[in-house]
Amino acid sequence: MTNALDQCAAIWENHGAEILRPVADAVGRAAPDILSMPEYQFEIANLWQQAGHTDKEIEVLEFLRGRFPRLQGVNRRLGDCYALTGDLDAAALRYQDEAYCDEAFKEDKIVRALLWKCGNREESLADRIKSGETPTLEFKSSLRWNIHKNAFDKDIENSVLKTIVAFCNTKGGELLIGVKDNGEILGLDIDNFKNADKFLLHLTNLLLDRIGPDIVHSVQSEIVPIQGKSICRVICKQSKQEVWLKLGSNLEHFFIRFGPSSLELTGSAAIGYIREHFDRRAG
Repeated sequence: MTNALDQCAAIWENHGAEILRPVADAVGRAAPDILSMPEYQFEIANLWQQAGHTDKEIEVLEFLRGRFPRLQGVNRRLGDCYALTGDLDAAALRYQDEAYCDEAFKEDKIVRALLWKCGNREESLADRIKSGETPTLEFKSSLRWNIHKNAFDKDIENSVLKTIVAFCNTKGGELLIGVKDNGEILGLDIDNFKNADKFLLHLTNLLLDRIGPDIVHSVQSEIVPIQGKSICRVICKQSKQEVWLKLGSNLEHFFIRFGPSSLELTGSAAIGYIREHFDRRAG
């Protein structure tokens, strides 16, 4: 039975758009857009759950969350999935996200206790910011706005992505967006998004477009209040396989952390690092 569920889930994941094409043509919409609707994604997630593949279930739900960051139910279910895998930090983040869009969930006594505990992180985070950047903590003033040019800048986006890739290729780390290099809290207003959901959705789209869908297993993001402003906290886990960043004409670049900065490795240096840190781990 499990094999049948595996096959069914895989068919929908790989060929769902083809299956739905007649429906899409009838209603005048693109088949991939219909497949990405919550009802279809939840059903695919259900199949992976029934087949016992929590990792695949998480992958589908994180994709859905990327498109609909405040959709009720998806963050709660992701929290349950991460709890099953033992990743309690990720579970807490997703439960916190669910509380933002579901008042009934937020009022649950257990959830309220969890949110209270999460709220206490602000003081320790402020202290860490005062201590400055480290090999596992980096600050970025913005996600897409160049303060010096006073304009949107793709290089600023790529700078954020380089840090995320470098963390995932090394020992993991945290990126705080909305914080200057000297620790000054700028907040997220400078990026001129309508709301926090739009900010997180843009970040998710950048990750999917310039790094790839596998990155959802290693990166979680949240909006954190601090000193009367909001910043974005991006938690990067050490990846089980090498992570590349697409720059320019879709050429892929490889970055690692070297002290408190990100370093690009090319040629034999990149090959040697990957063999040492990923091939051996995979085996």
